[in-house]
Amino acid sequence: MIHELLPDVTHITEDGVHDAEIIDFDGFEYVTFHEPSIDYQREQGAPEVVEFVGNLENAGTR
Repeated sequence: MIHELLPDVTHITEDGVHDAEIIDFDGFEYVTFHEPSIDYQREQGAPEVVEFVGNLENAGTR
């Protein structure tokens, strides 16, 4: 099952509760994905597909 993650986090009311968490890959702590001019796959070794583990119970509250 695939779900779209949106940047709206207004439904999150507890610290430490997230809709999804990234599945670690080598070097994940250095990849921010904030700068569109950086090719994170080629320049920083990010995988072609970045996977997350979802908390669908929490994500479904919006």
